[in-house]
Amino acid sequence: EIDWVWHLGDIGYAYDAFAHYVVGGLYEEAYNGYVNWMQNLSATSAYMVSPGNHESECHSPECVTDPFTGLQLNNFSAFNARWHMPSKTSNGVMNMWYSWNFGPIHFVP
Repeated sequence: EIDWVWHLGDIGYAYDAFAHYVVGGLYEEAYNGYVNWMQNLSATSAYMVSPGNHESECHSPECVTDPFTGLQLNNFSAFNARWHMPSKTSNGVMNMWYSWNFGPIHFVP
């Protein structure tokens, strides 16, 4: 039985999906695919996430050719829109900084 998962950044590697799926393979589709794949686990256990460098990057043709999309996906917006960590209750900032307790341990990602 799994009580909780702490995923330490680089969630789903969506930033380079276009390199693996030439037709389609857009950043948002890859990120959504990973989140949907993890839903069975994240719906039944706490799934805590921390941002990694791949959450702030988008290398797909969509991001490179469309300045609006590229700018939006290079600022952790996809990460912050999909995850809801206990930032408010721990005086954190968005999903970037937060903390929580599990038993006698205080976690600060």
